[in-house]
Amino acid sequence: MSSVAEAGVRSAAPKPQAAALPLADAKDLRVLVLNASPRADGNTMALTRLLLSHLPGAHEVLSAYDLAVAPCSACGACSGSGVCAIRDAMSVVWERIIRSDILVISSPLHFTSLTAPMVALISRWQSHWHFHSAGVPGPLGNRRRVGAVVSTGGADYPNMFECVRRVALAGFTTIGVEMCGLLSVSGTDAPGGFGAFSGETLREAKSLARSMLSRRRGRS
Repeated sequence: MSSVAEAGVRSAAPKPQAAALPLADAKDLRVLVLNASPRADGNTMALTRLLLSHLPGAHEVLSAYDLAVAPCSACGACSGSGVCAIRDAMSVVWERIIRSDILVISSPLHFTSLTAPMVALISRWQSHWHFHSAGVPGPLGNRRRVGAVVSTGGADYPNMFECVRRVALAGFTTIGVEMCGLLSVSGTDAPGGFGAFSGETLREAKSLARSMLSRRRGRS
């Protein structure tokens, strides 16, 4: 069983301090995947690769498990400057996000939400909130970025990916990324395992990719 949930909320656009960067041609797009699965080649990455097959440009995958970014400690150091006091691999994540046009969060369902390393990583986006709330671009500039979430779960029940959608949407909104939707597959613990993608999943992956490319060009 699979589903694509439309985000339904667009991130508030920051007030630009300089001219917006030109939109990249499709072939020049940079797609960043934040993979939050403990299995580098598991079900979630298989579904992510399906989505990537419809997205042109350069693809890069960062593993949240390998990066081991510490969670926000609520120390308040970033409240005045927007600069986090924790020094770790989050600097690598920021560098890659700055260069990206499309951001994909890829995570299996753990206790109805994203995996712990991904939640920790998103919590560190708090430092960017101070720029967002002030209506200025901050270090990420005013480049138009779009994003999506890919998730798989062993069970199969109504609205099982809703927490994933909400957490990802909060994170994307904080860093000014427009979330275009959620691509998900449930029931992966059923006999026979993941198996081949259904026709419905194939269509949804293609539709989500098209939506992301269209919205990045400023067309709804």
